[in-house]
Amino acid sequence: MVDFAIWSHFKKCSPNIPRPRHLLCHGLRRTGANGSGQGEKEKLNIPGIVRQHPNENVDRLKSAAWTHILALLGADGEAIMSSLLLDCGVFIRLPSGNGNYFQISGVPITELSSTTTLHDRPLPGAAQNQQAVRKPSDIRFARNRMLYAKASLNGKGKVRFGLKHVHVLERYSDSTRPEQSAHILKYMFPRQFGLHNVFTSVNDLTGSARQFKDYTFREQEINCQHKHSPAWIPRRLRGQLVHLVSRVHKNHQHCSYTQLLRYYCPVNPASGVVRQSAWHHGIPLPTGSEQADTQLNSSTFHDLTNDETADAGDGHGSYMRHGTPVSKVSAFCQAVVRHLFPKAMFGHGIDGEHNLMVMLSNIDLFIQLRRFETMSLQQVVQRLRIKSIVWLRPATTPVEHHLSASDVRKRVEILNEFVYYIFDSVVIPLVQSHFYVTESAVYRNRLFFFRHDVWRRLSEPALTSLTLSMYAPLRPKRVRQVLENRSLGYSQVRLLPKDHGVRPIMNLRRRMTKSVSGRQFVGSSINAQLAPVFNVLNSERVRDPSLLGSALLSVGDLHEKLLNFKRRIPAGTRLYFVKVDIRSCFDTIPQGRLMDTVRRLIINETGYRTSRHGELKFVHEARMNPKGQIRRRFVGAARPTDDMAVISGQSVARQAEKKRNVVFVDTGNQRVWSSGQLLKLLQEHVQENIVKIGKRHLKQIRGIPQGSVLSSLLCSLFYTAFERERLAFLDPASCLLLRLIDDFLLVTTKESQARTFLQVMTAGDPSFGISVNPDKTLASFDASVEGHKVSRLHDSSYFPYCGLAIDTRTLELRKDRDKKDAFVCNALTIDWSVRPGWTLRRKIQSSFKLQMHAMLLDLSLNSSRQVILTLIGNFTETAMKLHRYLIGLALRKRPSEDFVIRTIEDLVSLAIRFCHNRNVETTQTESGMIRGAQICWAAAAAFEQVLSRKQALYRRTLAWLRQLRQKNESHMNMRRPILDQLVRDNRRMFHEYVY
Repeated sequence: MVDFAIWSHFKKCSPNIPRPRHLLCHGLRRTGANGSGQGEKEKLNIPGIVRQHPNENVDRLKSAAWTHILALLGADGEAIMSSLLLDCGVFIRLPSGNGNYFQISGVPITELSSTTTLHDRPLPGAAQNQQAVRKPSDIRFARNRMLYAKASLNGKGKVRFGLKHVHVLERYSDSTRPEQSAHILKYMFPRQFGLHNVFTSVNDLTGSARQFKDYTFREQEINCQHKHSPAWIPRRLRGQLVHLVSRVHKNHQHCSYTQLLRYYCPVNPASGVVRQSAWHHGIPLPTGSEQADTQLNSSTFHDLTNDETADAGDGHGSYMRHGTPVSKVSAFCQAVVRHLFPKAMFGHGIDGEHNLMVMLSNIDLFIQLRRFETMSLQQVVQRLRIKSIVWLRPATTPVEHHLSASDVRKRVEILNEFVYYIFDSVVIPLVQSHFYVTESAVYRNRLFFFRHDVWRRLSEPALTSLTLSMYAPLRPKRVRQVLENRSLGYSQVRLLPKDHGVRPIMNLRRRMTKSVSGRQFVGSSINAQLAPVFNVLNSERVRDPSLLGSALLSVGDLHEKLLNFKRRIPAGTRLYFVKVDIRSCFDTIPQGRLMDTVRRLIINETGYRTSRHGELKFVHEARMNPKGQIRRRFVGAARPTDDMAVISGQSVARQAEKKRNVVFVDTGNQRVWSSGQLLKLLQEHVQENIVKIGKRHLKQIRGIPQGSVLSSLLCSLFYTAFERERLAFLDPASCLLLRLIDDFLLVTTKESQARTFLQVMTAGDPSFGISVNPDKTLASFDASVEGHKVSRLHDSSYFPYCGLAIDTRTLELRKDRDKKDAFVCNALTIDWSVRPGWTLRRKIQSSFKLQMHAMLLDLSLNSSRQVILTLIGNFTETAMKLHRYLIGLALRKRPSEDFVIRTIEDLVSLAIRFCHNRNVETTQTESGMIRGAQICWAAAAAFEQVLSRKQALYRRTLAWLRQLRQKNESHMNMRRPILDQLVRDNRRMFHEYVY
């Protein structure tokens, strides 16, 4: 019956498709079909079908248990089982985790559409019917196009300001010719001309990785139109609009972008960018005098660019203070828009002035948004008054007071196109051509704007230093030969500003655009192509955990190792802590020795089979989202080429141990790789990595690529050999060695071993490329190495490590809240959606969950007092983010105080569940648990401490919090002085935070 079901699925499937979309058909092919899998083919009892890969699902359904089920079904058993295998999905419950399932038959659930989201999807094609039109709330401006833009250069090699030469306003010189005005109208109103647009067209994802296309250049599409003459204009756009567009063209020709830039954004190297640009986030900072210099001081740049990797300096090494304040960038963009577009385009009279102010205020908001924030078209057009905009009226229609519904819809349609053009094709290109926009390594989501001429003088010495130390130039002919024979392509390097200097960043997740037979398409990213190597190395790590030595794959792995060490040593034992950091670890790893390490790891196997499985989880939160939400996640896997399936019930059961309500399903994308193929791909990535800096292609000759999906794992595997050779003197009974990528931490009960470890690490090892950064070395005792005193922990018993703080006496854990960037608003991403309250609650709860680490709540590792202090800190940080998020919303969209109270109640419920789940296995008695009353008191104390400084906004909320705190204070089992001390300790941890 199983074989018949497989045969039926193949019979229904088109011969052009290698196999049907059914789990029972995974790993099977038609006889003679060209599949992606290599290896021996096993003949089956099914005519015309062969097996290329093991399929556990087929073997499972043929086992004795299913035979017994068939017998129990009686006379109709065959019909029932046939229908089950042909038309239904079959799932089995996994023994691990909570409520997890594994699909063994049917169409993979990952390939099914969600019925709750079908009505939100635009119909394919560019049909002009009402159902296929995207709503303005669904159209978001592609603001990320502003980031990391390259400067345009003139013939002398200097930065050229103004719109780029490919812009439609720049490519035509005669504003009096009607055909040129008609051509510009096609860019402004593509929907009226039947061109590709964001309202009715579906973007081809094979040709672009973005949701919406970049319409800066669309000449090829326009030239393909032969229905009308070049000067033809739709009837609705004729009349006054043609003359207004001609004026826009003329205004552009007479606009001095350079002078506007000098006036609104003068170069000011002496002032601090943080002081100038922080005000728009609501941060009160002291003001200082500004110089009106328009020329750069060469001595200042000499101080800035001594060494791009410098970690110390006198303050002149900060790139960020040379950025242009965001308020001035906004003023520049507004001035250009006012100069280009006549007032008549926004309307006449008072309503026209209102529309212009709305547009300018939205441009100001658009420029000031943080890194991941964006705006929808609905936010911009919702306050515009269309009756005052005369050119929206048909040319033959007189002034009228009452408009028909169809006329209103048409006017709104044209207005939406015009507003989208201003933001997408004027404001964004304007920022691109004048500023280099980037985030920083310190200020998280805050964006910094550097004039292109300033950024060029700042970055050129750093890029020159990189090319001399890490890269070797390649001749253009050699570049073409290499790129033709490799699939990985090349990556581009950009510089990320730090406190002092910059950090080179490679984006290996970027999908490269390729051209085949004159057609552009987007290929796979470098990281996607390296996924088989990552999956194989990860599978070997799982098979043999000793390959990683003391390495931590994440900060969460610290929990179990620290807990086991605490159980090994006697209580009260003095502990010695040493922390060292490898200088530029990714840039100093010897490439040849790394390849030898990996070669010894996988050379014993003839080949590996790789695949992926999907994980689906339905999130139903009645108060937040009654319809629920389906979250999809895909995970790669690999195993040697044996008779076992890559994805099986046993393999997913191991991954489901800490999951709940997740459905696992095999996607069937299997492929066989030989060890030689994997090593060749890795060698191409490590020893033949090509990067592009400016217009030059270079080859990396030192270190491994940063930003690669393999970097962290390769680093962890490589330093394991260093541990075995140089750190074998450490006694596992009295020492705990931890390593997160390049951060080493030794905790030991013997001072002699701590000092020896410090000497060995400080001496370094050139064969492994190891040299220690002395500025980041820290010890909990007095120590000197070669006459240099090592930094010691002072005024605290908590030793910092990777965002955590470890008590040097009891090994208790808490979050290290000392931050370089204390501005809470820089960590936010505000979403101005149609449901701001639901989005706010979801983001606040997600942020709170990330802070509830199991290691911080574990009562077998931490005392109850420490856990309560951690909870107060988590609630305090969440309260600050909640307040900043509310302030960031517009007044009309700001939720009520009842909403704030309900949000706090939900956070308390989450905390109670987290504390119970984290301690249910280690704490058997209820008296040893953190009780709900204690969590309520912690939440009330934290939120009251934060919101009391903003009393005007939270009067009822503060009264409710005060009652909640007083009600649960008697259930804390702690004296009042201890509770007051907890509050003081928490206030001291957050005293530098600005919210």
